[in-house]
Amino acid sequence: MDVTPGILSDLDDALALVGSLSGVGERSAQIDSIERLRALQAACGAALARASAVFAVDRVAESQASHQSVEKQQRSTTCELALAHRCSPASMSRRLSAYRRLVHDLPGVLRVLASGATSEYTALSVAKAAHSLTADDAARLDREISSQLAGLTTRQAEGRTVRFCQQADPETAVRRLQKSEREAHVSCRP
Repeated sequence: MDVTPGILSDLDDALALVGSLSGVGERSAQIDSIERLRALQAACGAALARASAVFAVDRVAESQASHQSVEKQQRSTTCELALAHRCSPASMSRRLSAYRRLVHDLPGVLRVLASGATSEYTALSVAKAAHSLTADDAARLDREISSQLAGLTTRQAEGRTVRFCQQADPETAVRRLQKSEREAHVSCRP
């Protein structure tokens, strides 16, 4: 669905409605509202991933038309998205990488997220754990994990993704482990 002024108005109305919920009511209604709000939050996470990935592609294409350097294009796009997400550019860069992986290479996981059957945190954990996979391997992972994702905890989903990545490309898994060992830093203050 395209973003139009009517959709933006509907989103404003939904924001006002959800923001005005007090949580007061019968216990069963409270639990039902919590479940629906959690599913709504997940669907919003999927929409946010799609919108951010599409914006990044559009913005970079626009910047290329004006002959800006690739580095400047990426930095500018990341900064604009960081402002919209209200986070730091470094955090947005990591999040955008996961969003791109979800939107372009893990459409099944994105569908599960959009349905509200899993959390945004779980979907992003899968996308981050799968960042080193080729597009073909990511498609295989997507087919495998998306059918199970609704019944998995974040830790289980991430663990299955890591195991898949290790089996798909053991050399890359070893290099990633060695790199994380080299970059690990522990300090202690009195």
